Amino acid sequence: MTKPTNAENRIEPLVYTKAQLPAVVGLSKATIDNMRKDKKFPAPVVLGGRKVGWPVNVIKEWLASRPVATGIY
Repeated sequence: MTKPTNAENRIEPLVYTKAQLPAVVGLSKATIDNMRKDKKFPAPVVLGGRKVGWPVNVIKEWLASRPVATGIY
């Protein structure tokens, strides 16, 4: 029996925390908060108490729905 590699042991997240979102979507926490207030960013789900998170599939769908950059980008 072979020993599993680190890649095989890696657990894929089901939910992103608020701290993880900036790295995932490339926006600052302040921008994400402003977009949430304007209903331009997906709402979080309650994980327990005051802890919230964003399902990975919701964030991936939101990113896929964003306009494609054109011009100098």
